[in-house]
Amino acid sequence: MSRTNKKLIYGIFYFVIFSLVIWWLFGGFLNNNKKNTEESLNVIPLKVVGLSQFLPFGNNQGVVLVKVSNLNSDYAAFEFFYVFKVYNASGLLITSVQGSDFLYAAETNKYIFEVLKDIAVNEIERVDFEISQVNWKPKDEFSKPAVGVTSVSTAVLEKAVQVEGAVINNTPFLLNEVRVTAVIFDSFGYELAISRTIVNKLEPLTRQSFVVFIPIDSQLIKEKVDLQKTLVFVSAR
Repeated sequence: MSRTNKKLIYGIFYFVIFSLVIWWLFGGFLNNNKKNTEESLNVIPLKVVGLSQFLPFGNNQGVVLVKVSNLNSDYAAFEFFYVFKVYNASGLLITSVQGSDFLYAAETNKYIFEVLKDIAVNEIERVDFEISQVNWKPKDEFSKPAVGVTSVSTAVLEKAVQVEGAVINNTPFLLNEVRVTAVIFDSFGYELAISRTIVNKLEPLTRQSFVVFIPIDSQLIKEKVDLQKTLVFVSAR
């Protein structure tokens, strides 16, 4: 084979390799990263319901919370990231806290919250909430399992409200993590406090007891808590 032919063959070989690399970078790789965005899937972005709140429970501690809905009946938010930003009356950022969560298809009014510690409660003026990096999946790839709670009861302690009961796994498979969230309200239906416990490794077709301790100012317990309005939410994956 002549030197000219060898150069031609090598040139074609390197051109093919170079073309494949370019396609992977700007075609396959980037398109794969875009396939689960709102634009490509034609889904409705996650909706923040109402305003973000800060609920104090004494000793310079409290929680920031908000409700989020997924209005898509065919797609679940398999994972998304969020940040709460807390500001004072002058508009200065006091602190921020980040986390991640998920929503099933058509799941609405899910409470998202984070605990704040060692914070000057009287300086908090506003709480903002932002969502990013939503990973969408078809509902048949991430559907809500048959899990629920039973025998729920609420009791008042000295500086907390205790919610207990049992969580039931009605599915034929292991649930690695079951989140049990309890919210207490006043007589007008406004949130006063929220907390959560996690049940790990819940076996198929079994139940397991849970206890959620909700810290709250003792004065609020005496004057405002309506124990009949306590709500318990369960989510699992």
